[in-house]
Amino acid sequence: MKRNFTDFIEAYLDYSSGHEATTKIHLWTVLSVLAGAMERKVWMNRGYYTLFPNLYIFIIGRSGLIKKSTSTSIGIDLLKEVPDIKFMSERLTAASLIDQMHNARKKFEIGDQQISQSPLYAYASELLVLMNEVYGQTTELLTTFYDCQPNDPKKPWVYKARHQDAVKIFGPCLNILGASTEAWLKKCIPVSEMEGGFTARAVFVVENKGPDKFVAWPEYSERRVAMKAKLIEDLIWINELKGEVKIHPQMKQDFTDWYQYHMKEVVTPNTDGRFTGYLARKGDLLLKLSMIRSVSKRDDLYILPSHFEWAGQVLESVEEGMFNAFDLGADKPEKSSSMETVISNFNVQDFIKSKGKASKEEVRAHFNVKKNGGPLADSLRNLVEMGTVDIESNNDTQYFVYKDYAEKMEEDILP
Repeated sequence: MKRNFTDFIEAYLDYSSGHEATTKIHLWTVLSVLAGAMERKVWMNRGYYTLFPNLYIFIIGRSGLIKKSTSTSIGIDLLKEVPDIKFMSERLTAASLIDQMHNARKKFEIGDQQISQSPLYAYASELLVLMNEVYGQTTELLTTFYDCQPNDPKKPWVYKARHQDAVKIFGPCLNILGASTEAWLKKCIPVSEMEGGFTARAVFVVENKGPDKFVAWPEYSERRVAMKAKLIEDLIWINELKGEVKIHPQMKQDFTDWYQYHMKEVVTPNTDGRFTGYLARKGDLLLKLSMIRSVSKRDDLYILPSHFEWAGQVLESVEEGMFNAFDLGADKPEKSSSMETVISNFNVQDFIKSKGKASKEEVRAHFNVKKNGGPLADSLRNLVEMGTVDIESNNDTQYFVYKDYAEKMEEDILP
């Protein structure tokens, strides 16, 4: 069997385009749906721990205006058609979370090995219902289950209540997709909680504008009926993918370049404490999104440089709104990697390609670099050595010229 669509995300955005909600909301909905379908079957080895693609995504916006509930339900309707996906009830307490996670246990096979997992998907069209009792013990559980601890599926997470038998959960994995208003968000998660582990692990997708178009009489055409069936088939196919991801050498270098710059220049002792939790974990979030982007397009669990670049652009597109939602806009880092364009070989290449030819000053201005040397200079040198760009000089001005060659990144074969 082959997939119906070469890119699940793009196909979903086409399928949902007849709905009034903005592309931003539909995009983060489908990212959550893909993460839910992947469960713990796909992972990345990070040495001392294992990274899984699960996400906590909260859609935030004015009630009625941005169509939060109806837009997210489009994706949830697809996920519910994937066999054996476990959905959590909309009332979140510590006891209910433990009980439902325990009951979600199942196994999958890789070769002759059976691996245990307990994946659970929590969907709340209104976060007020789901997270009414979020702080306290529940917050600790949400943090643990986001990190999928223990990573070893043979070692259970154990809960022992007084006068009760121990509850053992093998391979916990939790995804959350919820929606609410900005006013409720500030009430439920005050600024004083911003440094907490739970909040630092969530992506708050804030939409301040209304629909791009207004559709008085939405039409669910025969084409979209057919697309839904094909999307469900592909989502079931993606649910069957399993194994450790492989990483393209250039993607590994791009992430290294970004990480070194980010941790040295952005996550500093002077960074506002309300930002440090999120910023310090941003690398793992980019890798989660890179895994999701890969399975949207490929079956071989191979992460390309373009997947990492895409992840950076998608995450950057929501960060400023996320900080502003907590009234932190005035205090946010002046030019942190939370809002910057990631300086990597691929991103620098992409900028030069968009211009055709760019002067050194134009490149430095785009990446907000005011001094010589550093990651930008390294990337420019690498691109010249790789033969991706040429250098031209005209009247003492140095230009970087993009070479007209096929987009080989997506065609690379495994080394």
